[in-house]
Amino acid sequence: MIRRLAVFGLILLSACSARATPPAVSPAPSPSVFKPVQVYGGKPRPQALELPFIKILAEQDANLRWPGASLHLDLVGAAPTVDPLIGDTAPLLAAGEEYVIAHVGAQPSGAPIRDISDAVIKVAGKPVPVPKFGRDTFIVVPAKKEAIVRLEITDTDRMQWIDLRTAETGNLIDGYYPRRRDGSSLACDITSPTKAIDESTVVLMAGATLEPWSETRGWAPKGRLWLVLEMKIWYSRNGITVSLDGATTVKLTGPQGPLPVSGTMTLSADGRVAVPLLVTADVPADLTVVQLAVDLHGTFTAAAGVVPAWKATCETQQDALSFQP
Repeated sequence: MIRRLAVFGLILLSACSARATPPAVSPAPSPSVFKPVQVYGGKPRPQALELPFIKILAEQDANLRWPGASLHLDLVGAAPTVDPLIGDTAPLLAAGEEYVIAHVGAQPSGAPIRDISDAVIKVAGKPVPVPKFGRDTFIVVPAKKEAIVRLEITDTDRMQWIDLRTAETGNLIDGYYPRRRDGSSLACDITSPTKAIDESTVVLMAGATLEPWSETRGWAPKGRLWLVLEMKIWYSRNGITVSLDGATTVKLTGPQGPLPVSGTMTLSADGRVAVPLLVTADVPADLTVVQLAVDLHGTFTAAAGVVPAWKATCETQQDALSFQP
């Protein structure tokens, strides 16, 4: 009888112990983590590439520009898979996701060429880091089918963005869209008692651009731009060194009056080294015309020394630099 009670007690104790041990619980799923952006460099856009949604962009479209960098997308699209022509690996998709795909083409005409290193992609407003990339690169982003996907790039302390589904751009820097520039060539005939330069010709070649940023002065104030002018000398004779004083030779007049000009432009005797006159002037952002006038002052130096008593007669002494939007 005692033996039966002991066995019954062991069974009861085992049952109580089993009830006291909590059942094993599976760990809770981790919060959603945004997948990394995949970058495939060194890949020109394939002509045969087909995506369920694709938009081919012209050279003048989908451009971003900074003082030292630029971006052009020549394709945006979306697909449930990554075509082997793009890359052989891709992040896994979650339910309801697709691959948003963009291709970085050649830089806009006249734009600086440099890889993009300070960029982030925002998927539905949440940031995803982007590896450094340059031209001829595919960017592949896993995202929900309705999510807005934007590439945000910061350079020279200015952030601009582009939508990787629609190629819409935003937060654009005034003065780059479009860039406004003009040029002029003013020819002057030279006469002198010295045959070394008599009946020769000087041509002053000017190029001017309205810029939001200057290497020497940084970003222009709000509502203003920098008028950046470069002027070089061409001369019809060899063996003569030409040096012209910018302040007395060149006159620039904007809507608010004369613009400051200083410096010197020179041309070596062999004609190979032309040191330009550089002018950076603060002007209104809505500037459309600047008047350019020249009246040569400086020196012509031949093998025998400085040429005296020369005179310049300019065919076109004044010209208008036009900066129409």
